[in-house]
Amino acid sequence: MSTVKYQMSNVRGQMSNVNAGFTLVELMIALAIFLVIAASATAIYTKLHTSSGINAAKAELVQALRRTRERSVAGLDNMTYGVHTTATGYTLYRSSASPFLYDGTRDVPYDQTTTLESPTTLSPALTDITFTKGSGTTAAAVTLTLTHGTGETKTIMVNRHGSIE
Repeated sequence: MSTVKYQMSNVRGQMSNVNAGFTLVELMIALAIFLVIAASATAIYTKLHTSSGINAAKAELVQALRRTRERSVAGLDNMTYGVHTTATGYTLYRSSASPFLYDGTRDVPYDQTTTLESPTTLSPALTDITFTKGSGTTAAAVTLTLTHGTGETKTIMVNRHGSIE
């Protein structure tokens, strides 16, 4: 009887050794699932990063436009304030002369230039948005478009009354 017990015990021990571990197919399936999850997470993170970058650029530009308009309305330092755009950024400027252009009578030491993070661009480039001293109005309505290299865009509108949306 002890011999039978030993043989049964030995068989059980061998069976448990055979079933311990994973097969190659199981490992391949687990690896495939992991790779699908990692690829999805990377795509989601990239889109989120792109969206947050262009949203931040829009928020900063809107804030700069509003700050510039407020300074013109207040007549701060008895100056007129404006924003000059380029494809890669924008410059806040001021002038005591009226009318004036960015390349004309501006107070160059005051210039505050902001460069957009690549691959974000701003259009139309070489546009001046000048806010009238005292009223904050502009000569014409302007629509600015921020475009990310992935094709995502954000629009900022400045109407003739100086309202920025």
